[in-house]
Amino acid sequence: MKTNKALKILIQSGDRSLTAKEQKILAAGLKTNPELAEDAQLLQKIQNKFANAIETSFSPWFPERTMNRILQLTNQQKRLIWLPNGLKLAYRRVVVGAIIIVTLLVILNLSTGNNPNLAKAFGVAPIPIEDMIDPISNFIWEL
Repeated sequence: MKTNKALKILIQSGDRSLTAKEQKILAAGLKTNPELAEDAQLLQKIQNKFANAIETSFSPWFPERTMNRILQLTNQQKRLIWLPNGLKLAYRRVVVGAIIIVTLLVILNLSTGNNPNLAKAFGVAPIPIEDMIDPISNFIWEL
């Protein structure tokens, strides 16, 4: 239990300064546990290497350029998503108008004929059964 607490304190010692009570627990843990002492030495070496490391920094205005690029990419995606939806909205009236006109024409054709027939209302000529069985015969007669 005390070893685990000493190890946690050792890890925290790299991030912040320890209180007097924590320093006593760490010192007692280092004396009693040789593995903890080795870990402390290793941690000290790592901290020294990082302290001596050359700081690398980004060029000026890097965060602003990055955020602008992200915004540009998201705006392009929004434009691509909007295009099909925008076309649906723009041509909805045209499609509804065309459906109404076709419906009115079919109703007019059905009501003006002597014997109403859906094929005649759409302007489809009746095909004899022989032609349905052999559709190539129509092409032969036309040649």
